[in-house]
Amino acid sequence: MRADAITRDCLTYLKQNRGRYLRVHSVFQRAINLVDDNNQLLAILDNTKDQGAISLQLDFDTTISAILPGDLAEITNVGLEFLRGGPVIDIKGIKPDNLTIQMRRLCTDPVEMVDRYNKLRRFIIEEGSMDGLAPLIDQSLPQNNYCNFVADNLSDLVSWMEQNQVKKFRNGLSGVLGFGPGLTPSTDDLLTGLMLVAFVLRKDHPNPIFDVLLKDLPKIALGKTTLISEEMIRLAAQGKTSNSYKSFVTGFFGRNPGNVRQLAKQVIKTGASSGTDFLYGIYASQTMVINLLGGKNAESSSQKE
Repeated sequence: MRADAITRDCLTYLKQNRGRYLRVHSVFQRAINLVDDNNQLLAILDNTKDQGAISLQLDFDTTISAILPGDLAEITNVGLEFLRGGPVIDIKGIKPDNLTIQMRRLCTDPVEMVDRYNKLRRFIIEEGSMDGLAPLIDQSLPQNNYCNFVADNLSDLVSWMEQNQVKKFRNGLSGVLGFGPGLTPSTDDLLTGLMLVAFVLRKDHPNPIFDVLLKDLPKIALGKTTLISEEMIRLAAQGKTSNSYKSFVTGFFGRNPGNVRQLAKQVIKTGASSGTDFLYGIYASQTMVINLLGGKNAESSSQKE
């Protein structure tokens, strides 16, 4: 069985760990997660799924779907060989994809960025999933139980971020981590959005809040959320993320904008509400980003219009 695609980080990991065994952590219809004894995760995804930061893709069939949690796979010269009569996945000769965000030219016009944030807000309300935290974007929307439970803590966290209250922001992260349904809880998806904003802007617009997100948050998250979510946060701190998230962030913050709505449509395909919660995290950065761009009045002027 031959893989159709592999990420650069996945290929590097496999080459550096030949002879090592991975255990199947979880199995879904179109995705299988494996983990090593250091809790490093690797995903095998169907071609219909969004490519993950450390993943390989292939066409799922009855052989791959017969894999069960707890099964073992050995990393070999060929790729991955499942024990118990399982498949061998060949990765030789595949050109790897780089899913690390690389920004060359950022949009520096605060008025333009406010317009992009407004478009993102409209998209979330009109097309996003309301099963996670997205209803918090507009109090006139029906609020679900998750929103009601975490609203105050999340509101405080965003306010501390906007006011650059670094200590309060850092301490407040523990109050929102790991909350919500799924393997990547809603609050973690939102925080991942904030982390990728920090990664993109950190060089041109250094900020102590960005340091907390990229340096402190991965450590704070340990033991406070799911293993898969810990990995998502750890990778986000390095600018590594899924293909759709990478495309959205580079398009949204680039000098030459991508189609915000089209890029966002790909993002919301992730999970039941994960993609939407990620977009809400991007949106939550608005005031901080506009202030860093020197456009404190741009946001209020746009709202008056």
